Amino acid sequence: MRNLRNILTHAIWIPRAILELLYARIKLISVTPRDVVELNSRAQRDGVSSYRKTIQQSAALERVIFLVPRVAARVPWRSDCLVQALATQRWLYSYKIPTKVEIGVQRGDASEFRAHAWAVCDEQIILGGEISSFSPLLSRAMKCEATGDKVSKEK
Repeated sequence: MRNLRNILTHAIWIPRAILELLYARIKLISVTPRDVVELNSRAQRDGVSSYRKTIQQSAALERVIFLVPRVAARVPWRSDCLVQALATQRWLYSYKIPTKVEIGVQRGDASEFRAHAWAVCDEQIILGGEISSFSPLLSRAMKCEATGDKVSKEK
């Protein structure tokens, strides 16, 4: 019942969620890791720090993290974790809320490899679920790029 009430409260925002997911899915065709790094840098540079968020921005943050995964599960195209993270980042950027997209990997045995993307705002994971078994790649690459170091290979 509470979930239904939340959906009804946010119903006018469902078309925006659909458009953001569609835009992210189309953009994914040409996005590179460097593009994600640039989007992260832009969002951090242009965003408002957490202690200065307005009530409108706080409501937008809550709305976006509620709607994106629920709408993504119902659209007729594939909207996996990276599409959701990119859509979340773009939508929150329109409210000047700094959000990072992080990409990580999980290694099992020699033949198993999984990747996952999630969104982070104010150093908290806002979209992407449990990530403790994933090693962030993109954030490590961003730090190395900023300092001029090379990304080392870990065994």
